[in-house]
Amino acid sequence: MKTYVAEIDGEAILVFRAADDEAARNILCEQDGGFQLVARGYSGLLRADGRPLWDGKSPIRHRAASPEEHAQWLIVRDSRTESTDDPNDWVVYLVPVVSIDDAGGDGKDW
Repeated sequence: MKTYVAEIDGEAILVFRAADDEAARNILCEQDGGFQLVARGYSGLLRADGRPLWDGKSPIRHRAASPEEHAQWLIVRDSRTESTDDPNDWVVYLVPVVSIDDAGGDGKDW
């Protein structure tokens, strides 16, 4: 597995893992796939200012993660050692996000 970054309008949005470049592209560009639905806010996850991560139109690009971005992914992986989930399925957001489903109503920083 390799570590990749999703970029929208030149902004690094999240770090994720994929087997290769083709798999990374498929994860991000599947029409109305999981990533696109989350990025448009259908999961209840939004930027801290309330906007969705993606406008539904701008190109979504992938690239290899920089050493610093990969290190951020590793920090999350290492902090969740008790989880039974496959760490390769985890993503790390590089922009501040909030959940509109938070019981407190103010959003939860991730």
